[in-house]
Amino acid sequence: ETPSGVFNCRAAYLIFEAGKILLQQSPEGYWFVPGGRIAFGEASSFTVLREIEEELGLSPDAVDFAGVCENFFRGNGRDFHEIMFFY
Repeated sequence: ETPSGVFNCRAAYLIFEAGKILLQQSPEGYWFVPGGRIAFGEASSFTVLREIEEELGLSPDAVDFAGVCENFFRGNGRDFHEIMFFY
């Protein structure tokens, strides 16, 4: 949290199958790629491995880096600035 809004750093994973991508839907109706917040001192690749195990019950050995995305949006009456690492 900052006086101007919320700064968020997340790691997300892209899972494709048969030309489709796995997405989640928020209670507000927004669609997003599954993943989670990066804990302080945690490598983004480890965050993704942890999230995959927590959310899907899978334990991959490694993940491949796919890119970074920077988002600016408003949610729950607050402004967000988000950096997301994709694997």
